[in-house]
Amino acid sequence: MNKGQGSIEYLLILGGVIMVAVIVIALIVNIATPAGTQTKNDTADLFCSRKPITGCCGQTVAVQSTTYTCYMKSDNTLCATQSATSLVHCCNSLTDLGETDLDCGGTCGKTCISGKTCTQNSDCISGTCTGTPLKCA
Repeated sequence: MNKGQGSIEYLLILGGVIMVAVIVIALIVNIATPAGTQTKNDTADLFCSRKPITGCCGQTVAVQSTTYTCYMKSDNTLCATQSATSLVHCCNSLTDLGETDLDCGGTCGKTCISGKTCTQNSDCISGTCTGTPLKCA
């Protein structure tokens, strides 16, 4: 009985070692890929956020040989890489989706520079929409 019992113990130990090895390899693969990608995206967002709102659209930043395009965030406060919270339409060189002028005002928020068409003060960076026709001061 002693011989058979020793063999089973060795098989259980070997199975345990193989299971631990598989778990470690799976963890290494899962940690390396998504985290690295997320870190690159976060870094690109940081670089985009340093760009002024008026110069945000279409600007590019490079992170570890990957080029990211910057867009305005939906809260109109920052430049960021394209994501669910970015306003890509505010960078498409069209007056569309409620914008008051080319890629500014309306749904793009307080982004129109002096001389651009506006409908209210909140369309203009200066905060002043005046005249006939209405333009940002």
